[in-house]
This record gives sequence, C-alpha cells and structure tokens, in this order.
Amino acid sequence: TRKKEIADKTENKHKLTNYQVVWLAAYNFKRATAGKTSDEVKNFLTDWVNQIFTGKVSDAKLTNTKYHALQYLAIAARWAAMENR
Repeated sequence: TRKKEIADKTENKHKLTNYQVVWLAAYNFKRATAGKTSDEVKNFLTDWVNQIFTGKVSDAKLTNTKYHALQYLAIAARWAAMENR
C-alpha cells in the first residue's frame, strides 16, 4: 500500500488530505456570518473562510509558514478549550 503524502515537497508545506474537514469548517463559518452577529465578527469569519479554502494565512508574520490555515484554527481551538478548563 502507498502512504498518502501529507507534505508538498516542492513548496515545503503540509497539505490536508481530508477535504471534507475543510469544506465543513468553511461552511460552518459562512453560516455563522448569516446570524445576528456584529460586523467585526462577520469580517473575521469571512476572512477565515477565505483562508481555509486557500490554505494561506493573511497574517504578515505567517506568510512563509508551512502549515495550512485550518491547522492554526485547530491549535487556537485546543488552546481555548484548555483555557476554559
């Protein structure tokens, strides 16, 4: 059996292999923008929808990162869960 590659060696970047996760995350963020939230929250979620689909984080400090935007969201979610314990 062949292993799935989880890194793009030409760009030295991790690549996601479970596209359903990408789709569901972006879909849920987009649905959240339709709710009664502030413009600031809507803009934040819309930015992250774009970043999830492109895989690129718009933060200037993270432009040359090898990680996908969704991986940063996963870390942030775990950190927030840890803080709330």
